Amino acid sequence: MLRDTIRKGSSDFQQGSDGILKFYDNSRSMWLSITRNFYTFGIHRKKINGIRWMEMTGRVLSNLSGYLVPRNGVITSISITTNDFTNSEFYIQKNTTTNLYTATFVGEKDKVFDNLSINVNKQDKLSCYVKVVSGYLYYPELTLEIAWR
Repeated sequence: MLRDTIRKGSSDFQQGSDGILKFYDNSRSMWLSITRNFYTFGIHRKKINGIRWMEMTGRVLSNLSGYLVPRNGVITSISITTNDFTNSEFYIQKNTTTNLYTATFVGEKDKVFDNLSINVNKQDKLSCYVKVVSGYLYYPELTLEIAWR
């Protein structure tokens, strides 16, 4: 295991009380887990217009439940892909009330927002919805990458 190969007393890595191996991320000025978790939302439909909540695993609408965050973390990147070019806004929320990030698409079909540093806390519920600004949206999928802090 990786934790067994790190020399004792190394200032590059630390193992938290939760057993998760972390490194110091200079760009975010915090200790973050080496491992990442991914939460994916999507809509298995074409010709979407208006405002619509995105679905989680099992096709559950994210506003009904949301992904429960198991420990304090940081959203480090968001990637979004659609089947066709779109003019849309994707909203990532916690607890279906607080907007964490808005990703805007103008004539685009794929986009990655990296180098983010959006804090989420243990027991927050993550959800997202999309607002089609003009035209239609086809088969969108959004993935959040989370590191633990």
